[in-house]
Amino acid sequence: MTHNPHRLEIVNVSIGYGEKIVMRDLSFQVPHGARVAVVGPNGAGKSTLFKALV
Repeated sequence: MTHNPHRLEIVNVSIGYGEKIVMRDLSFQVPHGARVAVVGPNGAGKSTLFKALV
């Protein structure tokens, strides 16, 4: 088993509704123990991102 220091890793993910893609080629890493805030204006895709992660 290899050690991975990231608690969450997303690589080249696209998120959308039906035929409409709203986030394309999204990649990010969240290290173990990190505190992360997702901020932005209404309609920026914060809830869409969290729904895709669940």
